[in-house]
Amino acid sequence: MGSEARLAELAASAIADQPDLIVTTGTVVTGIVAKLTRTVPIVSVTGDPVGTGFVASLARPGGNITGMAITAGPEVAEKWLELLCEMAPSARRIAMLRNAKNTSSAAQLRQMQAAAARRAVGLTIDEFRIDAAAELPSILEAIRRAKPDALVVDNDAFLVSKRSDVVAVGLPAISGSRDFVEAGLLAGYGSSILDVYRHVSSYVDRILKGAKPADLPVQQPTTFELILNLKAAKTLGLAIPPSILVRADEVIE
Repeated sequence: MGSEARLAELAASAIADQPDLIVTTGTVVTGIVAKLTRTVPIVSVTGDPVGTGFVASLARPGGNITGMAITAGPEVAEKWLELLCEMAPSARRIAMLRNAKNTSSAAQLRQMQAAAARRAVGLTIDEFRIDAAAELPSILEAIRRAKPDALVVDNDAFLVSKRSDVVAVGLPAISGSRDFVEAGLLAGYGSSILDVYRHVSSYVDRILKGAKPADLPVQQPTTFELILNLKAAKTLGLAIPPSILVRADEVIE
């Protein structure tokens, strides 16, 4: 976000060098590269490769793109909401900060809104979307003015790069990226990055040995991690329930 033109230049330059394969991370980058080549194999790491149109289906990608879906579909957003409500049980107004260019986050937003509607406690999910990088400061200020009880942050590369600004909003918050938690966010729940890139490296190896991306099913993560930041919890005045603590894969103190 904010540098798509430069990314397109870099992608075009890379493709001009006639690589045997390209590895991409994120919906925006994958989309840029996918528009520039239908022949160079692409091993991607994205949130929703089917929903974004990168592949025909997970089982049969059908083109020059395969790889790893970094989330197990929009359902992960319901897990974010569940965990957030357990850690901040008095929360009723939840904000979601998302990059509008990350199309998988739209499905996550709908999933959370549907989950909130099923609860009997009157939860609401308010969207705060960023359409251009320059909007981030004003959107974060809008969140401060709205004073929601808690925040869900889209697991997006641009927002991860601005994680310190997002954390500074000072709300109980969860995301799918451990980078946010290390920067001071309350919690993160998402696929294990080591597990994701282990699968990516195996596909790189297979394609370089002659396999076709169209024949390699897009894989979904099998290992998920819950990471908690107890220092953030203390700052926010929250007592993390023991039931959450025992489920945590990592606790930052």
